[in-house]
Amino acid sequence: MRTLRGIVVLLLVLLAATAGRAEDFRTVMDARGRMVKVHLPVQRIVVLNENVLEVLRILGAQDLVVGVSDYIAKRKQFWRELAHRPAAGRWQEPNYEVIASLRPDLLLCYEHSPGLDAEKKLEAFGIQVLRLNCYKLPTLTKEVRVLAALFGRDEKARSFIEWHGEILSHIERLTRDVQKPPKVYLEGYSEYKTWGPGSGVNDMCSAAGGENVASKLSISYPVVTPEWVVSQNPDIIIKTPSLPNAYSRDELHVLQTLRQKIMNRVGWENIRAVRQGKVYIIAADVCSGPGEVSGIAYMAKWFFPNACQDLDPEQLYREYLERFQGIPYRGHHVYP
Repeated sequence: MRTLRGIVVLLLVLLAATAGRAEDFRTVMDARGRMVKVHLPVQRIVVLNENVLEVLRILGAQDLVVGVSDYIAKRKQFWRELAHRPAAGRWQEPNYEVIASLRPDLLLCYEHSPGLDAEKKLEAFGIQVLRLNCYKLPTLTKEVRVLAALFGRDEKARSFIEWHGEILSHIERLTRDVQKPPKVYLEGYSEYKTWGPGSGVNDMCSAAGGENVASKLSISYPVVTPEWVVSQNPDIIIKTPSLPNAYSRDELHVLQTLRQKIMNRVGWENIRAVRQGKVYIIAADVCSGPGEVSGIAYMAKWFFPNACQDLDPEQLYREYLERFQGIPYRGHHVYP
């Protein structure tokens, strides 16, 4: 009888221990479709993905960040106190020695960058890797919920998701009855590198009611020729440069120069968008990450100025910065 009683007690202890361990982790799906078991609580984070860092600031979880990519560290006005966290290398080529020395529980990075060797290199230090994008429209709200669940910030996530969804719904209503979508050439950070299917800016263009001329190409970030763009004869051209200083200082002259260079390209005077002056520059800050809904509003207004007269994209971006990022609106991000 004494032995049986001892076995029962042992079983109860094991069950209690197992139940406790079940609460010590949460299984989430990453951007690659993998189920990742994240150990809780997460108290120290290194962030390589700037878009993820914006979500953390939306959730009020930025105090957990102990290291950032060198790109984030350079943007001292936009990231303020976070820019002074130790730099852990580039977002696509991190410094694993620095990361290990920071003793984070979790490394947050993009779906494809850095390479999958990151998991192997950091496993020995007990550091988990979670890959999220937070810039692709179809998966943004899902990834916001993933991060909110890990840090217990569901209410803050709900507030942002509702705001984001209301704006998208409003744009959809404004553009619903438009008969013919404009043909749009979207140019990325470098010359003639465009945004193809599966890219974040392609999704934005579609959400705004435009037809991306590169949407039928086979890769997400193709490099095209000037002649190809001329042959497509787009109605609108949008350049999305990476401008790290767009927030911290007056970059209007940079935007103006970029636009003029595009309009002066040899042979491009024959493109409908150039002839009609429908060439626009929009900084990557406004068309990447959780604030991209204001970039969609800019596109919708450029595509359908009559239908979208009541849309105020600048005010939306101001609200995003001041309400969700906790920083004042400043800088020049769009021209004209």
